[in-house]
Amino acid sequence: MQKTVLVFALAAIACGNSTPPPKAPEPEPEPTQRPVKSQMQTSSELGTIDPKKIKAAFVGLESKFLACQKQRLGEIEVIAGNVKFFVRISADGATKWVYLLESEIGDRETEKCLIDVVKAASWPKPDGGDVEVQYGFELPQQSTRDATPWSVDKIAHMIGPVEKCKGGSNATYTVTAYVAEGGKVIGVGVAAPEKDADDKIDCVVKAVKKLKPPSPGSWPAKVSFKI
Repeated sequence: MQKTVLVFALAAIACGNSTPPPKAPEPEPEPTQRPVKSQMQTSSELGTIDPKKIKAAFVGLESKFLACQKQRLGEIEVIAGNVKFFVRISADGATKWVYLLESEIGDRETEKCLIDVVKAASWPKPDGGDVEVQYGFELPQQSTRDATPWSVDKIAHMIGPVEKCKGGSNATYTVTAYVAEGGKVIGVGVAAPEKDADDKIDCVVKAVKKLKPPSPGSWPAKVSFKI
């Protein structure tokens, strides 16, 4: 499967300079057989970093990402979906902070495991200071079939109490949940694109698990909504 890398760099253009910037080189094709599909972006703030080295570091974590999924399949066999990290890497190559910009995983335990993998990783040391990286990938479906997709209309009238968990935050949270037979919420995941939001996320998870949606039948359903 193909990965793409987009690098954003700051450029200072002198007044009156009409010389167009040089074209970025085309990314080299990569092997198509990978356990996860991924793409990455890096933006330099104070320092710079080789995006190829960052991508290689993430690829080296793929088996750990898949292990996070595997350990929860006994509880929720349909766990799968896209996820995207925002990572701040410090000058010494350590993870300074990380959170989820996007997630369709639908399980807080799996998402926490993925984040912990990134927190514990060692990265190439940036030149000149911290850098910020965005990296996305897809955890593949491991069950015989996908969860039944649900429209948010199924639960839209129930999510008012969930919104209170944001505590005034202006960030848009994306919530994904799995609903099993009998209307039981068996998994909830949250992408909260801001630092230090763990308490708010845990509040959202607890609130969603208290909801009483309709039964999807014998196979789990998956629904996402924004608050």
